Amino acid sequence: MASTLIQFRIEKDEKQRSSQILETMGLSLPAYLRICMIRLNKEKGIPFSMKLDDRIPEEGTGIELPS
Repeated sequence: MASTLIQFRIEKDEKQRSSQILETMGLSLPAYLRICMIRLNKEKGIPFSMKLDDRIPEEGTGIELPS
């Protein structure tokens, strides 16, 4: 099977904290991202709950919170 390279930017601190958590679980960051993409494809959607909280979004984001 052919593979492809994906690159993206993230804050250094976020990457370090994520890597530390995954290391305690015996996973590397690339392995975790592969797992997420496989689950996304199997479930045909994001494999975890995504919820809006009570924070006010930044102006101009187009996000409206429910009343």
